[in-house]
Amino acid sequence: MKKRFWLNLAIIFTVIFSSAIGIKAPTASAKENSSIDYEIYPVPHKLTYHEGSTKLDKAIQVIYDDTIDSVTRKKVENIFKQNGYPAPAIGTEVADDKINVLIGTKGSNGPVDTYAATNGTSQDMDFSKIDAYQLVIQNNTMMILGKDTDASFYGVVTLNAILSQAPDKEVRNLSIQDYANTKIRGFIEGYYGIPWSNEDRMSLMRFGGNFKMTSYVFAPKDDPYHREKWAELYPPEKLAEIKEMAQVGNENKTRFVWTISPLAEVAKIAQSGGNPMLKLQENTDKMLAKFNQLYDVGVRQFGVLGDDVGSLPHDYVVALMKSVSDWAKAKGDVYDILYCPASYNSSWAWNPAELNAYEKGFDKSIQIFWTGSTTCAPIVQSTIDTFKTRSNGGVVRRDPLFWLNWPVNDVDMSRVFLGKGEMLQPGIKNLAGAVTNPMQEAEASKVALFAIADYTWNTEVFNAQKSWEDSFKYIEPNAAEDLHILAKHMSDANPNGLTLSESEDIKSLLDTITSKVNNGSSLKDSGPEAITELQKIADAANGFLAKTKNEKLKKELEPFVKALRDMVLADIEFIKTGLAIEAGNKADTWDHFSKATALRQQSLDYDRPLLNGTMKTKPAKKRLQPFTNNLESKISPKVEKFLDLQKPVTKASIFTNVDAYETLSVTESKTTTSLNAAGTIKLNKGDYLGVKLSRIKDLTEIEAPSVKGLTIETSLNGIVWDKVKNMTALSDARYVRLLNKKAKPIEFTLDSLKVTSFEIEPKSVKETNYTSVENPLALFDGNVKTPAWFKNSQLNGKYITYDMGQEITLKSIKSFIAEGEHDYPRHAILEASLDGNEWTTVMTFGSQDGANEGEATNEDRIDTIFDKHEAPYRTKEVRDLDQKIKYLRFKVTRTKVGSDKWIRMQELVINDGQYYPENNDPTITTNAQINIGYTKDNLIDGKLNMKFKPGGTEAAEILYHIGEAGTRVTGVTILEDPNSLSGSQVSVRTTKGWKKLGTIESGYQFFDTKLIPEILDVKIEWPEGKTPTIYEIKIDKKEGNLSELIALLNDAKALDESKFSPDSWKFLLKEIANGEEVLANENATQHDVDHATKKLQDALEKLTEKQADQ
Repeated sequence: MKKRFWLNLAIIFTVIFSSAIGIKAPTASAKENSSIDYEIYPVPHKLTYHEGSTKLDKAIQVIYDDTIDSVTRKKVENIFKQNGYPAPAIGTEVADDKINVLIGTKGSNGPVDTYAATNGTSQDMDFSKIDAYQLVIQNNTMMILGKDTDASFYGVVTLNAILSQAPDKEVRNLSIQDYANTKIRGFIEGYYGIPWSNEDRMSLMRFGGNFKMTSYVFAPKDDPYHREKWAELYPPEKLAEIKEMAQVGNENKTRFVWTISPLAEVAKIAQSGGNPMLKLQENTDKMLAKFNQLYDVGVRQFGVLGDDVGSLPHDYVVALMKSVSDWAKAKGDVYDILYCPASYNSSWAWNPAELNAYEKGFDKSIQIFWTGSTTCAPIVQSTIDTFKTRSNGGVVRRDPLFWLNWPVNDVDMSRVFLGKGEMLQPGIKNLAGAVTNPMQEAEASKVALFAIADYTWNTEVFNAQKSWEDSFKYIEPNAAEDLHILAKHMSDANPNGLTLSESEDIKSLLDTITSKVNNGSSLKDSGPEAITELQKIADAANGFLAKTKNEKLKKELEPFVKALRDMVLADIEFIKTGLAIEAGNKADTWDHFSKATALRQQSLDYDRPLLNGTMKTKPAKKRLQPFTNNLESKISPKVEKFLDLQKPVTKASIFTNVDAYETLSVTESKTTTSLNAAGTIKLNKGDYLGVKLSRIKDLTEIEAPSVKGLTIETSLNGIVWDKVKNMTALSDARYVRLLNKKAKPIEFTLDSLKVTSFEIEPKSVKETNYTSVENPLALFDGNVKTPAWFKNSQLNGKYITYDMGQEITLKSIKSFIAEGEHDYPRHAILEASLDGNEWTTVMTFGSQDGANEGEATNEDRIDTIFDKHEAPYRTKEVRDLDQKIKYLRFKVTRTKVGSDKWIRMQELVINDGQYYPENNDPTITTNAQINIGYTKDNLIDGKLNMKFKPGGTEAAEILYHIGEAGTRVTGVTILEDPNSLSGSQVSVRTTKGWKKLGTIESGYQFFDTKLIPEILDVKIEWPEGKTPTIYEIKIDKKEGNLSELIALLNDAKALDESKFSPDSWKFLLKEIANGEEVLANENATQHDVDHATKKLQDALEKLTEKQADQ
């Protein structure tokens, strides 16, 4: 039985790269060679195996027909040398003692053509088909007979694939009858992005030459001689580059096709009612002069592009293209001319009159581009039929040349597309050819090039899945399977490109996990399986980066591969977090969750290069990105709930030890807390009445009755009090009380006790007339990488007003914009105001009186508005301001002319980046350097998506005021990044001073403080160079006071048993045990505490000393 050729233990694939030949097919082991079925791409139309084999153990000679060109002859020499044979000698006659390689063309009457006719090997072969060739191996002879020399070249490519799978120098006897279904098979550089280097272009032409491609269409956006300077000849140095590329294309039969875009001017003339025919002769002469220049350096195929310039004058185009086709015919060796019309799809660009005019007026040798049903569309029969027959005036149009906008990623540059050619319908008819418009990533685009080469050669049996799976060993043999696994999850181009398969092999598993997470079901059954599958993706990412020898491919894919890897690793940790919650393990929950969030953030922070600046990568948008987003959004609140991190909602209340006043009401606003209209108040000695604020506040004023004998006191915690001595220098406080320290009662009328604090509001958008804005507050987030985007046209009067949240003195302001930004403001001002009514202009952008230079023709420059360059940004700065403000307003002052643009800016830096907090909460203080976005307030926000991280590396501390009258602190939990533990020292302050708890040694660090009475503050200190990253500090509190019980227990346990009678000591031990049990009981009430305290006090008082005889 014949064994299929698969990548397994019995068959070893060896793929070798050569600058002359390119890629070899997979190599079979000697043991299996006599019975394998060869893997040949593109797939031949007909391959028949015969009995026996041919051993290549003799001298090899090659016999050519005179019609075989030098390129094909060189190819023959190279494939033998590449596969370990000496270069074959040139012979004239078949010799029995040699291996005879015959390369010829049908109808040449040369020795090979004659041999084929004499031996009957070519009688049943249809050489009228496109690029038809026949390859026969038998009786020590390898014969390739092609329709022409190009077809024979493709036969040699097939022979190379066979030889590379014969390491034992033995090949099976076989015959192949093959041809192409389409005439033009290749790729076009037509994307918007960083243009390929010449080395990229030549690499792709060499690759295409190994899979029978015919064309590389050169239409880059960076070559001014293609569009802006189309009428100018290339300078010598640029012409030399074209010559080198044309030579490589010719050597690989993947021709360098030079295109020109010369029709913008005549389109404008026609659209404005002028006569473009007046320019015809002049433009034709200039264009043909350009073609002649390029012809002289080896270019043998040309194209004219009329797309994306608006409607065109059809008679002008027909006349121009007639001159081109006449010129090509006169040359004799120029291949078909290519043309792209304005009507290149059947939706928004559809204009049947244009296509009808070209069908009637164009020479049949001109191939017309077509993108299908829309710009990014699949190759399907219906769209081919539309091109040929829809509104055709009764004349069936020529077969279209399909311009396939796949895998082009300018539709979404945050992704790359490495999927299969599922948009290529097998069995299609009436297709002149297809060229793929690839990605900015040239090497990665070889996945699509392979599919197009296979499809366009043999559309009848194209198998998108198998072709795709087999392609990776030809692209990167050192990491083929790793690349294949990654490609499964980087393929869909929706919403702006083609909707394609992605992550199909794990779809059901992802759906299962999503469903369970959403409805709160257990992950114990499906979680481990998901972890295994996701780990395979991460392993493939690491494997690819470690194994690949193609450094260019690695550089192209690295940011996408790392982003994918970190995302799935985050998914694994999120799932493990869910499992840890189910297991009730808080330490594991935090460990996994903190790793998950860090990995998720890291996965979103890989930059890919753009023509202007960079963009964050975001691969796998169809399934894995939404899966990850859902996991994070659903797991995060579960973690916060499980770790009891919900930020307590507190409100102001009465603070008194007089029962009669406990029902008095308190009102509270952002800045004011008041005890109002209490009437007549009587306070005996030691009595007090006051307010407990919702949190510790920065006090600015206390309004209280002036009553002789009353003391006004403030406190952070309600335990330790400070007398107010100076109303103009108030301390931070949460408690304010009126206290009678005198022996006699004090009676007074209380109309109001009012406490005022200084508060700050977060920055906000006060108002705007923009209908769509994206991240407007990013202008002030301290991160120059995150832009604010105002997504309306630049129309006079558009504005957005910001409330800065506090009054500040504006001294300087600096605006940042990406150096390559096209959505920059052309005419605008930045205004400042203190009251929101009176405005002063503090910065201007562009001309305020008229259009900027070049604006109308889209030739204006960003550097004329943002005059400073701080790569990768441009900036504009105004200094020496001195204005108190609370509001900033950005306003467009003139409507932009020329093409429509929005506005996108990166940052507005105020006063050289001075930090302005968005909340004034003294509950936590720190002497650490401020790091915007990672401030102290994140430590107690009850959320795990924000963290505290100092801006410097200096030794510093956090001081957290946690004491609260009537409560006891039973535990302190610190959630630190487990990947960068600081080893910080943690201490608490009591009424007796500071006590060390220990150091942070794990991400989830818990300190039991039940036995420490009257805790007021907790402090975290770190040495220089060991700055912490802390997500949350959680304080466990219980109502009630344990101080007396703890003190009694400490006293009791310090006694010497030998000094007391056995009976009284036994009774004391019982009450000590009872007291400790109450302490350990988290549900113990104050009544339980008081009862245990009384019982222990009684036991201590009843202790009797041991008598002398005891």
